[in-house]
Amino acid sequence: MFAIYPAWANGCNTDERAYPGRRIVSLQTSLALINSPQALAPPDVDNWGRQPFNHPALRGLPGLTHAAKDSVLNKGRLSDIAQRYGLDKVTRWKPRQTGDLQKSGMDAVLSTSLYAIIGAVALERGGESANKVAQDKILSPLGFVFES
Repeated sequence: MFAIYPAWANGCNTDERAYPGRRIVSLQTSLALINSPQALAPPDVDNWGRQPFNHPALRGLPGLTHAAKDSVLNKGRLSDIAQRYGLDKVTRWKPRQTGDLQKSGMDAVLSTSLYAIIGAVALERGGESANKVAQDKILSPLGFVFES
């Protein structure tokens, strides 16, 4: 599913790759939320008879909230995706409690691993490829649809 590139695999710090990956996934999530259909339409007229400014580019704006973005990029949801790709079997880390990986932060480790892969793709193949991988491999399984 994901290829590990030798240029970053040897001796790299995962956090160095995870930061740009997190920013890329966050941006793609924001764009997906803005472009997704909204359940509530803005009111036509308010209590004082004023009509709010309405433009097609602003239709998705009510869906772009911190709560919506946080629910999409929840560590548990990202961890589930990482486990589907088998990252839990190849990610090396030292858990605090070897008997209970969830309490040791397995969700955070796996979501950071996903972000690191997106960051590595950005460094090796560029932002356009990283955007495409984030859309296809992370956001599409979460239910977002992207135009080709």
